[in-house]
Amino acid sequence: CILRNFNLVPEPHYGWDILPSKTDNSPGANLARIKFYRNDVSHPSNDGIDNTTFEKMWTDLRQVCL
Repeated sequence: CILRNFNLVPEPHYGWDILPSKTDNSPGANLARIKFYRNDVSHPSNDGIDNTTFEKMWTDLRQVCL
């Protein structure tokens, strides 16, 4: 939030609140991606997330770190 609000990282192409495409590996897109998945895990609409969804999120986040 601090990085974003103080403009320390450029905003991703489609903004902060949209999941960036897998091909966008910019710092802003990576922060937006982390925020998006964090919100999915922290604020689920039901009792949690299924294993398939978690594995997809984890794979996408691991690719960001490589």
